[in-house]
Amino acid sequence: MTARAHGPTPQPPLTPAGVAVYAGILAPFELIVSGRIPDGPTTAAITYFVLDKSNNAIVGNITLPNAAKQNNAFRITVQVASLSESYDVGVFEAGGFVSAGFTVEAPDRPRGAVGHIR
Repeated sequence: MTARAHGPTPQPPLTPAGVAVYAGILAPFELIVSGRIPDGPTTAAITYFVLDKSNNAIVGNITLPNAAKQNNAFRITVQVASLSESYDVGVFEAGGFVSAGFTVEAPDRPRGAVGHIR
């Protein structure tokens, strides 16, 4: 007989219902990456990395064609776990990061109390 045979089954620290209550706080943040890719025939896909410049960490990635004959402009949402002061998007070449020159839009960092109010 175990010590818990007569008591309630222990629950995880945060149940699915608890996660739903805190959805606005626990949800990832969304960055918008936009720009243009070169004009021409598509011959390959390129993986671009989203770099948190404040922490020098890769926080996401996007894959785009290396060129396109039409619809060269793009706007993509990238989810990140936390917000930072500055982002860049690019590739790694010859051991270094090379910016692609894309625009990164991030929401304002929360200030003050945030969360669910009942």
